[in-house]
Amino acid sequence: METFTLQSVNPKGFVVHAFTVPAAHLDEAQALACRLAASLVEGSPDGKDWSGWSVEVLDLFGRCRTRVAMASDPVEESDPIRLRA
Repeated sequence: METFTLQSVNPKGFVVHAFTVPAAHLDEAQALACRLAASLVEGSPDGKDWSGWSVEVLDLFGRCRTRVAMASDPVEESDPIRLRA
């Protein structure tokens, strides 16, 4: 099983949260990133602007493999962006 790092990044590029998760493959880590993004938005105070925020998935070497934008509207789903290694 591989390990991936999930990190939330603010619009200025600073990492706000970061932790390592075990995942069988990148798709599973991406699904965890989508759930993390949704839970951060749902748990935040009403009216918080999430534009420019994202959750990034880093591989074992610290390379960003995929990014999920945080949506201010829980109904609004954003497609993850896959990045080349």
